[in-house]
Amino acid sequence: MWRQTISYVVMKIKVVLGSLFGDEGKGSTVQWLCKQALANKENPLVIRYSGGPQAAHTVYHEAVKHICSSFGSGVLLGVPTFYSSVSETLVDPISVYYESKALSDKGVINSVPDIRFSSIITPYDILANWIDKTNFDDGTCGKGIYKTVVRNSRFKAFHPYDDPEKMLKEASDFYNLERDDDLDKLFLESFEFMRTNVKYINPSDYDVLIYEGTQGLLLDAQRGFKPHVTGTLVGIPEEVISKYDPDDVEVYLVTRTYLTRHGNGYNPRFPISVEDSFETNVFNKFQGEFKTGALEIDLLNRAFDRHCLDNYRFHYNLVITHVDTFTGAYQYSTNNELHKVESCINNIVESIYKNLRLSFDKIFYSNNPYSNFIEYER
Repeated sequence: MWRQTISYVVMKIKVVLGSLFGDEGKGSTVQWLCKQALANKENPLVIRYSGGPQAAHTVYHEAVKHICSSFGSGVLLGVPTFYSSVSETLVDPISVYYESKALSDKGVINSVPDIRFSSIITPYDILANWIDKTNFDDGTCGKGIYKTVVRNSRFKAFHPYDDPEKMLKEASDFYNLERDDDLDKLFLESFEFMRTNVKYINPSDYDVLIYEGTQGLLLDAQRGFKPHVTGTLVGIPEEVISKYDPDDVEVYLVTRTYLTRHGNGYNPRFPISVEDSFETNVFNKFQGEFKTGALEIDLLNRAFDRHCLDNYRFHYNLVITHVDTFTGAYQYSTNNELHKVESCINNIVESIYKNLRLSFDKIFYSNNPYSNFIEYER
């Protein structure tokens, strides 16, 4: 008697989270995971599941450099982007249009991300953001994220299948803002471009789903350091928690070797000066100076505790970036005590992970911006 065997294809789920206040290296981590999948002859998909174009994930591939805002960080490798249908994702058609043009100018041909399940940011959400003093004081990227979230909850959300003319009218009326003909024209053209060029995606057609976080854990709308938080959730996606077997999920928690902070809010306890080559990490009129300080291990533990990460049976990996910018003169705060760390890679990595309460399966580090990560052998 023949025994019938049934084989099941197990989808790999990977979640990339910023451990603190953003700018940790999530983009290069996502691109590295895409590279791994492609090298294994797998078919990866990057899923955006929170936030919107306030992401500024810098990636390098061969001679091309790109800042991923509305596109996922696998874009230079030809990996498509899907906006989650479960979590709150936001899209600005104008940002999509300009980023698509920038990619095309660099010789990168990619279809527009599948944004059909996201909510739309209008120019009037952005203008309302700019003139709101409280919004500025709490911290903003100037991309209209918080205002759109508030409009969605208090009035209505706009979606890619809605009438764009009606969106503009209702948004301007909601904020009591005068219409701007040039902005309206640009929005309508961008909206049509986005809707015409979108590639519809079925995530079940892919082998590896890579969830790309857009902000750090301490900027989460519910568990961050209020009021200096973003408008959306940025922790482990609810759909990952509810839908997938924990054994199939790997969570990559990313941190630099030092603390960074854009905008108002937490100030590093031990400020240091670091030369940063990323063009996004400079002064801007919305966020002010880019702040850097010695990495505070207790902050990492607080972030993991606030998100109750040890409640889940996922596989956790620690990713440490910017090892190359560590000079050996920095101090790390561990249980409110200071100790100096030599610039040996072993000392850097061990001084971080050995003082974290969360257990990690693997530890990776990078000493360059090209998505080349090395597994640390303990």
